[in-house]
Amino acid sequence: MSKKSAIARLLSDFIKADNIIEKDEIDVLSELSEEFHIDEEDKQEAERMQFAEAVAELSSLPWTQRKEVLAGLGRMTVADGRCVPMEAMLMLAVKYSLAGDQSLRRRVKLLRGDSLELGFSRFKIIYVESEYDEALNAEIQVNLRNINNELNMIGVDFVYIPQVANDFAQMSKDYLRNVISYLAPNLKPERREGIMESLCGITTRRFCCDLLSRKLGITELQRTKPALLISIGDSSMPVLMDDGSVSHRLYTQYLHLELSGDVLSDIRMIVDDYKGYVENLTTTTMSPNANRIMYHGFHRLLLDLHIYSGKKQDCTLLIDVARGKVIFRETDSELTLTRKIRAMYLTMLQQSLCGKDKLLRGNAESLKAFRRIYYELGAEEVENSTYESDLTVALTRIRKELAENHPMVQNIERYMPVRGHSNTVTVNVDPDMVWVKTDGKEMRLVDSPWRNFGK
Repeated sequence: MSKKSAIARLLSDFIKADNIIEKDEIDVLSELSEEFHIDEEDKQEAERMQFAEAVAELSSLPWTQRKEVLAGLGRMTVADGRCVPMEAMLMLAVKYSLAGDQSLRRRVKLLRGDSLELGFSRFKIIYVESEYDEALNAEIQVNLRNINNELNMIGVDFVYIPQVANDFAQMSKDYLRNVISYLAPNLKPERREGIMESLCGITTRRFCCDLLSRKLGITELQRTKPALLISIGDSSMPVLMDDGSVSHRLYTQYLHLELSGDVLSDIRMIVDDYKGYVENLTTTTMSPNANRIMYHGFHRLLLDLHIYSGKKQDCTLLIDVARGKVIFRETDSELTLTRKIRAMYLTMLQQSLCGKDKLLRGNAESLKAFRRIYYELGAEEVENSTYESDLTVALTRIRKELAENHPMVQNIERYMPVRGHSNTVTVNVDPDMVWVKTDGKEMRLVDSPWRNFGK
């Protein structure tokens, strides 16, 4: 991945944002390609990377060069004479990710989740948290009207899950039950009752952990500090099919802005920056009441997420030490990786669950754990074995294996390794998700002797 291909990827997303490609945009694209020395090879490489990966690649540039990239993207947004709202959202995501203000950059993440045609309206800001923050929730409740008024100036809605739950709770139980029955006639009555109870009592934590993380694969929301989540559009990732053809898997990209502690100040920052790109917008909104289901926007998303259920299922991973295999237990599908890459992946899992910092690092602890796991899988003379030089290749193969060969695993994104700063790697798994089978007995990795590997 090169800086030039990363810029090419961003330019591609910006030019496609409004689904219309005009001659003026092509002219500006040609000018910017020449200015940034982007060639055909860079453009081809750009097609193989995600929007978030491209932004991360550019974040290591010096501030002067990041400013040049931001200026170029700014030209792209107004190449056709106007900046549409989706271009403005993309611009905010890149601006905050590449900001000269280090404190702001540290609060920004770009996330992705499965696009199931159940996605958010693209003009909503959602408050997320994985643990209840009493002070921030109290602040939001006091300032809810001010927050909504600020965002209404730019045509954006604020979604606060306790308020949404209250909307459903105010509806007649028979009415809500009949609506769910109409939308999901194949569900058993007890399942419909469970959905109704969940809609009326859902918390922000359950929304993040049970729905966004497990059903849409936004695994980072299993453990998130209080933040604002903003959809910034869809992006595709090429997938090589068995017949040699290339398909594209669609993802929705999100801007995740960790709150500074003052919700209203962060909302006003977003509003002011957005208005700098797009002329003021106003919206007329329709509110739910006791006899009205809002079957669009966020209320539809919440209903559909509860009802949606495919043949996929959440799975746990079993390390069968005697056979040297790694298997998703519920689907009986095996990870087909080389022994060394298998050992590297298991080290990522072990360190994410039991390591000092819950990370795989290039340190003595991680290396010691890797050598022990490599030995457990049947390798010999592992005392000189290392993994750092193979890390990039291993991550690519692990992600490819998980994404392409285990279609029935609902929570596959939870098992994806994520690379951080300074070659650290983490996997966002819980203790109940990874098991070890040794001497005929199965136990959680965190309860097995494996927990001490590397210590």
